[in-house]
Amino acid sequence: MSALGPREAESYLAFTYYLKYVKGVEVLAPVVYGPPRIGKTEIIRSSFKLFIKLLAKRALESGLVREEGPLADAFYRGDKAIIAEALEEADEESLSYAAVAALARKCSGPCEELSSLIARVEDEASRRFYEELVASRAFVPSRESLRVWDEGVLTYSEAVDIDEYEGKAVYVELGAEELGEEDLKGTADRRADHFVRLPPRWARALAASSIGLVHFENATVLPWERLREVLNAAVRKRAGLFEFGKLGVISGPDPLYAKVTLIPSYISSGNLEFVALRAPTVREWRERMEGPWAEEVYYFLQVASPNHGEAIKHRSLAPVVEEVSRSIRSADAFLPPPEVAKHFERSFTPYPTPKAWKAFAEALAVGRAGAVQLAYSYLGDESVADLFVEFLSYFTGPPSPERLRELAGREELGARVALAALAFKALEGDEELRKALKEAGLEELLR
Repeated sequence: MSALGPREAESYLAFTYYLKYVKGVEVLAPVVYGPPRIGKTEIIRSSFKLFIKLLAKRALESGLVREEGPLADAFYRGDKAIIAEALEEADEESLSYAAVAALARKCSGPCEELSSLIARVEDEASRRFYEELVASRAFVPSRESLRVWDEGVLTYSEAVDIDEYEGKAVYVELGAEELGEEDLKGTADRRADHFVRLPPRWARALAASSIGLVHFENATVLPWERLREVLNAAVRKRAGLFEFGKLGVISGPDPLYAKVTLIPSYISSGNLEFVALRAPTVREWRERMEGPWAEEVYYFLQVASPNHGEAIKHRSLAPVVEEVSRSIRSADAFLPPPEVAKHFERSFTPYPTPKAWKAFAEALAVGRAGAVQLAYSYLGDESVADLFVEFLSYFTGPPSPERLRELAGREELGARVALAALAFKALEGDEELRKALKEAGLEELLR
């Protein structure tokens, strides 16, 4: 399999979950690997949510959900105050219908595409699965578990009673490097004349769930003996002698970027499905960005990322991209391809994810000084933050012909990056901006 981007990986994993839970196929345990810090955990988590939305859409289209209304709107918005009130007053059927209808409305883009594909292979057994799922209220939280509920999924928390996970869609995320023996095999408990092993709490939560997924995060960096225990749990769907019966996913870095434990072929053959991820392009990341300055971050990265941005494809903008790559030490700030990375002896900081940019933008909204100090944690280097702050002051003004001519006459790198980003925005289809650039006499930037 060739390396997948974020949307492709989410769809591929969601289809794997469909085969396992709806069609009853014993699928291989996925091992998701790729460059460091490209959002592997977010992709696995969102693939499970994609699967849940997919199930809701198929249930709705099968005629098993009959109504929408204010309660469905509350589930759609994730308004936990209204949902908590409804949990006390509404009947179970209304709650279940509202949750399913709301999740189905959230099924767009890759979810709709996957739903259309799956519709061709469904049968009566599939319909019975959806019917039982709707009847079980699998996507409706209890009042106690509402705080760990998101888009029909309960994220495992030790603060929630095991009973609250019964019959629900449950996602468990375990940092593999932090797992002890009791986390994988259970806790020894002394009885009158013998010891028994009590199963790990997370495994009990999964066993109680209707649909579940356990993600062993960053497991491939473990020493072989420890990795074998994780593999046994994921492949056999057991923790010690306790069978939780739900699908396990393993993630870790690409061996090209980090020293990892190689999984012997005699173990992987017939047991594991390797899913390779590549570093996403900026355009692919735009689909995942949200919050303050999402658009500004997108256009800044198109010009500031020589490896993954697209502005460098335009000969009029390429000189700015190349200058930026020299000025902000992109070897430290952005994830280079493997053939480049090996020359830095693994000393670079990876390309910042949308999650990192969102954290930085939120800090920047509070104050520039504090945000720049945090930039090393968020983005890899203060030089990136400094240039982004400078870029913002030029990019966010009204793009009139007069302002564009002013930008073209400035020497600051931030101004030139802003002008290149505006030109790229015009090349993407902003006709008003394209007209303003032509009126400013800067049509050469549109080549």
